[in-house]
Amino acid sequence: MSMLQQRQLIEASFLPYICKCNICPAGVLSIQVSDPKTETVLMSWDGISSSDLTSWTLISGFVTGLHNDLQALTGIVPGELNAKCEPGLCSLTWMIFRAAS
Repeated sequence: MSMLQQRQLIEASFLPYICKCNICPAGVLSIQVSDPKTETVLMSWDGISSSDLTSWTLISGFVTGLHNDLQALTGIVPGELNAKCEPGLCSLTWMIFRAAS
């Protein structure tokens, strides 16, 4: 799986929140999740090796851990289906996790 695909999957999994996933040339990820209305950074993670995220299943498990961290610290549940989601965006997140299950 390419680093671009990894980035797209991780960023989509946090919708409707803003997720910026940066990958340095050495294959190390930095992830930042922000509130879409205020652009306030809610949480960030650094030093994640992209070589550990080579399949849908591994990415799904990794993102679930990030979601748990975010929920524990902020009470926010990314990807939760709610009225704030634009049509199709939340269903994309839901499909990503269902495909990996």
